[in-house]
Amino acid sequence: ETENPVSTSEWDRVEYGPSLTAYPNPFRTYTFIQIPLERDLFEEAVLEILSIDGKVLHELAVQLGAAGIQEVRWDGTGRNGEPLPPGVYYCRIVLDGKVYLGKLVKH
Repeated sequence: ETENPVSTSEWDRVEYGPSLTAYPNPFRTYTFIQIPLERDLFEEAVLEILSIDGKVLHELAVQLGAAGIQEVRWDGTGRNGEPLPPGVYYCRIVLDGKVYLGKLVKH
């Protein structure tokens, strides 16, 4: 398990991008996480799924492309491929030095 201890002062220096949205949300078996690209970014990035206490539960490789909305399907599982229990999760991706965050609810 990866810990992400972050002090308040570190968060103060973070620059945030637009929020991530998802549909359906709440979801049962899968959801599509929408990443708003402000410009063309033809690179690979990692979308993290986090517990409410900040532990990274899953990482999804994302091949980015042209500006606009990029969608990533998440099947509600952890790194081991097992379904995560119902609850609140967060998704996070860092693009151009900005942190994009979203909230997910699994039923």
